[in-house]
Amino acid sequence: MSRGLESWGSRIDVGRPQVAGEPSELVELGKRFARFRREYPRGRRIPEDLRGAALELLREVAPADLYRACGITFGQVMAWKAAEARSLERPGVRVFSVVDEEPASRLGPRATASAAAPALELRVGPWSVSVRLAGPAGRG
Repeated sequence: MSRGLESWGSRIDVGRPQVAGEPSELVELGKRFARFRREYPRGRRIPEDLRGAALELLREVAPADLYRACGITFGQVMAWKAAEARSLERPGVRVFSVVDEEPASRLGPRATASAAAPALELRVGPWSVSVRLAGPAGRG
């Protein structure tokens, strides 16, 4: 990392008195970021709650004030916004129903041993993957 970026974080003075007109939420968030940086080593991922609070506060304060108070960069905020947009676009966990096929006894006398063997089928979009017991293992 360049020397300029390393010294940038040390210029942030979260303990400074509140300037008239500066929201108290901004000062509190700055203190939370400072506490996080004291407790964890450099390079640690900023927790989801701090990122969310910064994005929420960004709607109320000037970006430069937020960057200065919390010691974050424009690039970090843009990455957090992109990650938030991606998480809203794609669903989290999807639950698929399990469908049992009819037992072999209902299939009639023509049912083969391979059809009666338990099988597992996974369908992903247009693809289908089937796994079934092949029978006794061959020699060799």
